[in-house]
Amino acid sequence: NGKIFVQGPLDREVKDKYVLFLVAADKGNPPRKSFAEAVIDIQDVNDNTPTFTKEEYSTDLILNKVKAGDTILSVSATDLDVGDNALISYRFGKPHSGFIINEENGDIYLTSDVFSVNMGTDIVIPVVATDHGSSALSSAATVIIKVSEVPTEFANSNFSFSLPEGLPEGSHVGSLEVTVGPHVSVMYFIQTYSTVFSITDKGTIITRITLDREIQDTYDILVEAVDSQDPPYTAVT
Repeated sequence: NGKIFVQGPLDREVKDKYVLFLVAADKGNPPRKSFAEAVIDIQDVNDNTPTFTKEEYSTDLILNKVKAGDTILSVSATDLDVGDNALISYRFGKPHSGFIINEENGDIYLTSDVFSVNMGTDIVIPVVATDHGSSALSSAATVIIKVSEVPTEFANSNFSFSLPEGLPEGSHVGSLEVTVGPHVSVMYFIQTYSTVFSITDKGTIITRITLDREIQDTYDILVEAVDSQDPPYTAVT
């Protein structure tokens, strides 16, 4: 009757098209023949789960080098199916207030809430990739984010300032710059010539007396900065 039957399982991901050459012959003498070609396209069914490029993604997050909204990591998955069956959306298996994930491309962004976590903490977040098939399939991977912070440190190992003699007490000498993380405060302490100079909580050095160049023309001031972390970091310049 000319019907074509399948003799074994078909897998579109292995072969998506078959071209059959057909012959129809009568039983006359001599027999007459006719030829045709049948092209069979194999339609996709959602039989493949998304596959992540890695089972585990990890990154080091240094808080005082990033800001809210920065992309800190990207995950990616592929699907051997086609059409909607191959479209993938990403989500966290367990939400975390410090991060959000772009459901379309797998980019993971930092939020302001992560700055409240303890330094040295490893944040583990399961991430899920789901295809868009009518019977959606999913797979999971793990994201590990190691949170740390660069120690508080002065922008320079040495600062140099100059000012004319004879200025009144409370005159501005210069300001020191330190690198600190978000939500970290710093206290400054003058270790030498503390009777001649003082320093504000903003790192500005001011005079405590009227300076006389003929008495002393150079001061080597040692300044210590101590931050509010637990345990605190200390920097000296």
